[in-house]
Amino acid sequence: MDTVQILKTTEYPEIQQVVSQRDAMLYALGIGLGDDPLDLNQLKYVYEKELEVFPTMATTLCYPGSLEARPGVARVDLRKTLHVFQGFELLNPIPLDRTLIGRTKITDVFGKGAKRGILWTYENQIHDELGALICTLHGASMCLVGGGRRRACRSI
Repeated sequence: MDTVQILKTTEYPEIQQVVSQRDAMLYALGIGLGDDPLDLNQLKYVYEKELEVFPTMATTLCYPGSLEARPGVARVDLRKTLHVFQGFELLNPIPLDRTLIGRTKITDVFGKGAKRGILWTYENQIHDELGALICTLHGASMCLVGGGRRRACRSI
């Protein structure tokens, strides 16, 4: 089975994660919030009282890791793999100290030809422990080798 077909059938494991107050504050500080201690719009992300999670932290949640790390899935050369796109839809505020569950699936695979590689898109839906959808992450990656015959492989 070629890489395109293997990617089409790849299943990611379900990932669980809990966002603690510390995690939320370190993320906010890491992106530069909190440099003005009088700015209430920044303090709500870095101070424990009435703490909120900054929305872009969604892009770090429940990440399933590399395809290379699991047996039985497509082998892609990570040295020749590019992160092409990343986006998210935040449907509810990211909760603190509750279990989040991420379910990632590959949504499309495109063989670009043996010399042009392979492109795949994926989606990660993140729910809380009660089943409420918190956010949906979208992304695409491309490996510059392993595309096989040039064709679009849709309908996953």
